[in-house]
Amino acid sequence: MLATLFSEPFELKVFTVDFVSRFLLNSVVIFAFIRGVYFYKHKKSNYLFTFFSFNLIIFIISFLLNRVEMSMGAAFGLFAVFSMLRYRTESVDITEMTYLFLSIAIGLLNALINGPWYELLLINLLMLGSVIAIESKWVANHESSKKVIYDRLDLLAKSDNSELLIDLSKRTGLAIKNVEVESMDLLKDIAVLVVYYKD
Repeated sequence: MLATLFSEPFELKVFTVDFVSRFLLNSVVIFAFIRGVYFYKHKKSNYLFTFFSFNLIIFIISFLLNRVEMSMGAAFGLFAVFSMLRYRTESVDITEMTYLFLSIAIGLLNALINGPWYELLLINLLMLGSVIAIESKWVANHESSKKVIYDRLDLLAKSDNSELLIDLSKRTGLAIKNVEVESMDLLKDIAVLVVYYKD
């Protein structure tokens, strides 16, 4: 009888400790990912709220649903919904989309992995270390790109684009390394260019 009386409070205590410890670990890791890696490297604050919010929502939903028995079909359906989340109101850059999926993956892993704590910690450290290594200048020579509207079509017609790159660099103040023509409007004598420059 005593076991029956105290079993539910004990389960609630275990649930609370497990949730709080996983939540703290998830918060530290996602903060290191987004604030320490993404924002430090790309200096963009537009998506910080989105990354943190997605991670928090996915973590809480996954943690709670993990306590309920689900069929294999429901689990795959849930994963499909999470993996296909994207914005339809605006086009999202591939870098931001990658960090969005990383935010989702971190929340899922920290909520669903039932192994020992050292295993969960090791997986988080491996993911964090891998992203830091990939984002480092020793692994990838980062280039950024942006679209510009350009009015010197005479320079676009030349086979040697060195004069074009110099003109674009002077106008934009960027160290432009390459350029691609996206579209041209011969009636207005303008072209839409994609310029690539070093971060």
